[in-house]
Amino acid sequence: MFASVTTIDWMILFTPGVLAMVGGLGFWLHVRRKSATDAEAAVKFKPYTWLYFPAVSAVYAGIVIALLDAADRSALFSALSLTGAAPLIGLACGTAAGLASALYIRVRIERRPEEAAFLSPEYRELPGLVIVAPIAEELIFRGYGRLAFSDDPQIIAMLVTSAAFALIHGKVSLMLISFGLGCALYALFIVTGNLAAPIAAHATANLVMWINDRNIMASRQTQSLAAAGFGHPALFTRIYHSTSRRT
Repeated sequence: MFASVTTIDWMILFTPGVLAMVGGLGFWLHVRRKSATDAEAAVKFKPYTWLYFPAVSAVYAGIVIALLDAADRSALFSALSLTGAAPLIGLACGTAAGLASALYIRVRIERRPEEAAFLSPEYRELPGLVIVAPIAEELIFRGYGRLAFSDDPQIIAMLVTSAAFALIHGKVSLMLISFGLGCALYALFIVTGNLAAPIAAHATANLVMWINDRNIMASRQTQSLAAAGFGHPALFTRIYHSTSRRT
């Protein structure tokens, strides 16, 4: 077991998780000290999720690819093709995974409404979620991961790379979801033989969850307005009583 995996391979696969946990925790503690509540801190934490982490991920993936020898780099990119059915299969699988994750998030927010502050509904978060993260993470965890474990059973490769993938997501609840998603993405790569399939699935799942986050936030804002008397029919009731008092 792990016959083909070197110390460098382990470092490449697990360094992103270490950086994410140390950097994410450090940044959270920094903004939390400057905030009165967790909700306020969550707003200040947003740049980490939509800017800092995607940027570091892109740079990290670029460095790893640049340092690969010519044979490994060729093997990595030869597994990536936008032709054939693989991208469409990825889209379908990503939609299913995104809907399942969205349902889980809705149930969790209903039980713990304070976690709505950590949702990612803003347009500026789209590039990192739908373009940068899927490409960078799939190149490292599925593409490079498969190269590193080329002489080992694929089930072992799937479990180890999915564990490394889960670590970058910080919270325990997200790690559990990410581990399952990582296993599914690795299996999709093995079945199709095309790295475009997990990239498309990853991007689509993130897009579906982003849309879900926007819907949740819009619904909560509507409920807040209604509770304040600015929703139908309360809005018209207020207008009626206001104009009645003036006449």
